[in-house]
Amino acid sequence: MKHYMKKLFSTKVSILAEKNIVSSMKELGNQLPHRDSLLSVSQGIKWTIKELNTYTDAFARHLLESGLEPGQKFLIWSDVNHSAEIVCATLGAIKAGLTVVHSEYENSEDINTLLKTKEIAGFMFSPYNNIESSTRLSLIEDNLSNVQHVIQISHKSILNTVKFKQAFNYSSGFKTNINFPEIKENSNVFEIYRSNDKNGRISLTHGDLMDKIRSNNSVTEYI
Repeated sequence: MKHYMKKLFSTKVSILAEKNIVSSMKELGNQLPHRDSLLSVSQGIKWTIKELNTYTDAFARHLLESGLEPGQKFLIWSDVNHSAEIVCATLGAIKAGLTVVHSEYENSEDINTLLKTKEIAGFMFSPYNNIESSTRLSLIEDNLSNVQHVIQISHKSILNTVKFKQAFNYSSGFKTNINFPEIKENSNVFEIYRSNDKNGRISLTHGDLMDKIRSNNSVTEYI
């Protein structure tokens, strides 16, 4: 999957003149709509740039319609088997103006610590993937009430959560009048928690991210 995403952002078109990843994706969609952008072999998913933009736009509209606001934090804690969902949620949250929080911590204690801070406004997770001999849901469900909006990746209904597939009700811009916020170069796009970093947390602005894309196309490091 990362190979395809890296190939997407290495395209030698005018995206290098863009100021953020949102306008870059829009420009790619205008210039190369039918180019492959994402491949998840295990899921049988292959999306073009046009399809990727359609799905991430829909996810972004869902987040904004749900009451999340630009600048708030969106935490993703998902199994790697859900590659397409992770990419879609990450790029969709960015389009909605949210700061995407990724954690390299796999243990539930650290995720619960993040949820307890009440700084996390949106949360997406894989509820029934087992870690620590238990499901992710059972390990964190006591703290889900601290989160404004919870999206879960499963076919089962869970109280006070939304299924991932329900986020695509807005796959057409004609179904909502919600507009995407203006993305500022100095606003945070990623917040990464790393166990091997002495500070434990790294913040990345839209400007930082575009600099990395221009220099070595390393956007996939954060997805």
